[in-house]
Amino acid sequence: MGGVQLECDMEVLGRDVVKEWECSRNVVPSAFDSHFHLDRSGRVLMVYSLKRLIGHAEGPVPEVPVQVSGGVVVFCDPATYPEVYPCAPGFGSAVGLHPKKPHASVEGAVRLVEAELRKEGVVALGEIGLDWTTPEQEWPLQERMIVGLLELACPRRPVILHLRGQDRYSSEVSALALRLMRENTSPTQLVHLHCFGGNLDQVLGWSTAFPRCYFSIAGSVAQFDEIQRAAVRRIPLNRLLVETDSPYLPVQRKWHNTPSYVGEVARTVAQIRQTTLDEILQASLENGRLLYNL
Repeated sequence: MGGVQLECDMEVLGRDVVKEWECSRNVVPSAFDSHFHLDRSGRVLMVYSLKRLIGHAEGPVPEVPVQVSGGVVVFCDPATYPEVYPCAPGFGSAVGLHPKKPHASVEGAVRLVEAELRKEGVVALGEIGLDWTTPEQEWPLQERMIVGLLELACPRRPVILHLRGQDRYSSEVSALALRLMRENTSPTQLVHLHCFGGNLDQVLGWSTAFPRCYFSIAGSVAQFDEIQRAAVRRIPLNRLLVETDSPYLPVQRKWHNTPSYVGEVARTVAQIRQTTLDEILQASLENGRLLYNL
């Protein structure tokens, strides 16, 4: 019972720290949304421009107002690759192939993504990865696809990984992806683990194998259990990112997500780590700019 009470007390302390920050600030802080989808957001929100999307809130006014001054726009569906990628100061685009999106051949997918990576404004390869929420017979193709796409990896260009397994922590998928990355990329590879929800072993394993690995926390953090929350606390501050993955994963599951709600993700992370919201927003902003050279 003592441990449970201590945990409750720490959670209250975390909320108090964030409230104190919110009351003391008179300016809207800058934020970096490290992963969001303009094409998919457009389909559900009817908002198709980057400028409009980053200032758009579909539901109530965000509880944590922020100025989204940078981020990464992710395109992982060949059907919606744009002719011209969004261009705005502080923002870049990533191009990949979502593991749940079928493609005729690995070779064809690699050629397609390779051509897109050459276009102006594209700063990263991704998202690519493994998703075992699909039928098991699709998993071997996903593995061949990620290995093929990793041929396009180079240390200075981030690889954004989507890793989703059948268990809460995606442990098996994470272990397989880590092995494939070690076999097919350099230890100096820049890595962005998108929508991270793993355990402490994964934080330590990825950080050891890839010292330039960043961990991005999305709105799903609001539903993390204590194992996942412990992992969030141990992510090095200089490797921490926040994201919305909009239009998905809102912290408050009542409406579609947009980048304007990234402050609510940061607030939840701040509560878990027992620190200020300002520290999380500033760290994510600096880390995102450094990772993506923006």
